[in-house]
Amino acid sequence: MPSIVKLLLEFHQLSELVLLINHQQNLGHTFECFSKLRNLRKLEIRFSSDNQDRPNPMNGIGKIIGSNPNLTHLELGWTGVAEGGFSTIFSHIPASSPLKLEHFATSTIPSDFRAIVPHLRSLSSIDLRSPYMPCSLLVQVLHSERIFPPTIRMSHIDDHLIAYLNHHPRIVSLSINAAFNEIFGRKILQIMALHSESLTYFATSASSFISCLEHVENELLLLQCTKFEQLLLWYDYRDGINNMLIPPKLVSGQFIKIHDGGTQDT
Repeated sequence: MPSIVKLLLEFHQLSELVLLINHQQNLGHTFECFSKLRNLRKLEIRFSSDNQDRPNPMNGIGKIIGSNPNLTHLELGWTGVAEGGFSTIFSHIPASSPLKLEHFATSTIPSDFRAIVPHLRSLSSIDLRSPYMPCSLLVQVLHSERIFPPTIRMSHIDDHLIAYLNHHPRIVSLSINAAFNEIFGRKILQIMALHSESLTYFATSASSFISCLEHVENELLLLQCTKFEQLLLWYDYRDGINNMLIPPKLVSGQFIKIHDGGTQDT
């Protein structure tokens, strides 16, 4: 790793960096080396920290971010034990000069998530698809701070998300990567209809969405979304693949075609 890092540091205009580390290393040293980069605009870091004897990597991540004040795209995610969180990471950025992030994604939402809020005020897209826990508290803070990016990806749905989307001024792209019942399904379709003049992309669970469209009033809500360019329905093979191979018939007699990929929106 050190020799690779040394080589990369020769690319002084390097603007994008993706670090995907799936086994425990001396992450602190690795991140310390990459903190010598100065021109990054896009940064993605995902790692596993499952050895408490190793140095805490959060300071190292913070040093990389702090060395690149022109970052516009940031994606973070980690598994395992890692002391600290956003407070440690973003302590390396002067409070008077927050990042102007246009895109933020995370699969990990630490309890000190408020530390990232000052850096999210210029967002155009956010991706909060955490497989481990809902992001309700962060959604509430985004709502109260009136941070409304037009592109939104979520992996959990609850009343807080519904309220946030209802008060959103203009949604262009919405992905809800979660199963939901008919009550939430109707609320989602109402939101889609509310944003019908701007919404061009929607992705969600095929089985949940299709169940909602068995009711004519829900189908009429969908038909209001005349600006659609892409409608992606994903399904999990565990839902029963044999039942999903035949496109479902809507109340009006029309059909939705399901992409036979067996994979979730990415």
